[in-house]
Amino acid sequence: MEYKAETVTIDQIDENDLTYRITTQTNNDDLAASIKEIGVLNSPIIEKRDADAHFIILSGFRRINACKALKVRQIKARIASSKLTQLDRAKIAISENSFQRALNPIETSRALNLLSGLMDNKDRLSKTASRFALPGNPKLIDSIMQLTVLPDPIQQTVISGTVGLPVALHLGKMEKTVALMLLEIFENLKFSLNKQRELILFSEEISQREDKALIDVLKDPRIDAIINNKDMDRSQKGRELRRYLKQRRFPELSHAESVFEKEKKALKLENQIRFQPPLHFEGETYTFQFQFRTVREYKKRLETLNRLVDHASFTKIMTRP
Repeated sequence: MEYKAETVTIDQIDENDLTYRITTQTNNDDLAASIKEIGVLNSPIIEKRDADAHFIILSGFRRINACKALKVRQIKARIASSKLTQLDRAKIAISENSFQRALNPIETSRALNLLSGLMDNKDRLSKTASRFALPGNPKLIDSIMQLTVLPDPIQQTVISGTVGLPVALHLGKMEKTVALMLLEIFENLKFSLNKQRELILFSEEISQREDKALIDVLKDPRIDAIINNKDMDRSQKGRELRRYLKQRRFPELSHAESVFEKEKKALKLENQIRFQPPLHFEGETYTFQFQFRTVREYKKRLETLNRLVDHASFTKIMTRP
């Protein structure tokens, strides 16, 4: 690409034309401090707009914004040729970012959407994206491109790493109020991706099972009490919330687990003996596991297990409905 070096006034540059903006970074304080100390080391790339003789930015949004904040009146810039195609401009904007650092998911989405609008088919988009350090898998491209249309609060949590791509897209299909309530829970309790998915799944299934609006499920006073309980740390709150939602989603299973744990406790088994029920209480096979180091310990474990035959709690467990 050929550029012409030229000094232009900041007022000639239109910062509001965001067509080619890739970066999501808005805090330019550190950059401004650097520019104040040593100046702009890498000149921004701009192009003259025919309509009003102003310039649009292809690369350097943050540098120009920082200079404006410093009351700098003029800046040295690289003026792109007017012969460039729109695709050429897009490639400049993307390469100035993607080859300098790893893009976050929202920046990647912006870059892919910029290219997509200039491509006549998905195969070409995939190949071009790969050449510019962007994902080339067509299905992944389709998913990532949806991020830029999500509400800003969801985009911000994607940037911060609070939620991942699958959860963000799921939240984007919900009512905004519901999505924001879930985001607040995720941020407060620092849920992992799997726990986020579990919380969403349980909430939606409870909504269907109890014939309630999803927002009413999330407004449950019990949920609020768990999240705001000052006597529990974040991990404890997370476990208690998941336990409560699981109990509401699977009341029969939760009851069976509760009965089993109560009766198992009454058996007063040694720590070296593990007693496990059927998975989800859907089968009839129970499991005992025990550890021993000597023949004497082995005999002791067997004696403990043999005594269970006449124990009322063991009988109650084994004769569950």
